Amino acid sequence: MKLPTFLSGFSLRIGWSDIEKSKGVYDFKAITEAISTLQSKNLKLTLSIFASVPPAYILTGASSTFNTNMGKAPTPWDPLAQAQWKAMLNALAKHQVWDAVSKRKVALSDHPTLTAINAPVVGLQSIRDIKGELVKKPDYTRNKFITAVASSVRSCRDAFPKDYLFIGFFKMQDSDTVNPLDEAVMAQLKTDFMGTGKAGLGLFQETWSDIGPNPLSLGSFLVGVQAPNAVMLQALTSWKRPFNYAENVTSKNPNGALDRAFVELGCTYFELYSPDINATDLQPMFQQWSTFLARQ
Repeated sequence: MKLPTFLSGFSLRIGWSDIEKSKGVYDFKAITEAISTLQSKNLKLTLSIFASVPPAYILTGASSTFNTNMGKAPTPWDPLAQAQWKAMLNALAKHQVWDAVSKRKVALSDHPTLTAINAPVVGLQSIRDIKGELVKKPDYTRNKFITAVASSVRSCRDAFPKDYLFIGFFKMQDSDTVNPLDEAVMAQLKTDFMGTGKAGLGLFQETWSDIGPNPLSLGSFLVGVQAPNAVMLQALTSWKRPFNYAENVTSKNPNGALDRAFVELGCTYFELYSPDINATDLQPMFQQWSTFLARQ
């Protein structure tokens, strides 16, 4: 099938437990195959490994766990989880993948097809505690959590120094309502990864729709983001064939949402679902946007 010319890449999402079945034993086949397929089509890869879906041995050996919307997970500050997450990233970065341009195998961290990688929070994934259980744990402290967030992101930055990093960032609070937790986390990320002279850190949300992200609520941290940092958005659902939240995409056309996200948030990175990408009536509009965004 011929792909639309406005496509620039593909986002691969895979669980940590899918690539590390047992301690130190890795299977990077899915990532290797994605790299090969995309390079043959001149497309780029955005890679997200779900640190919130750990291998079984992590859950067995973790000194501290909690319940998430995706199941049981180690707390972000668990020493075993942090150490093994870093070890997996280092192994992945060094994993040898064929590069059709140089005609040789290169480390994944040096491969030209990989351009962006998620830098999630171990056990939690994004700055978001949907069930509200993490901050209620007896061993939770704000300092411990913020340190763990920075450590998680740093492990990814150290392993993939040449690729663009991003993190899911939403509202999050603990018992201190006077000094918001999310603001404290953001302050640390800005100091470590987003300030002058730093490589930058993208802020990611999967809330993009006719009405989201709302800059007055969940999207507040996306307002005023300056380069080298960036706003990165994933569609909440499909405009043409919604699988949930149909009330948020009643326009059946993402053109207005593209315009609003670019004007209000400066966003130039958008992830869409295949029913929208393949809709022939939308493709001329996507091509116009692709041409425009490439000039920014």
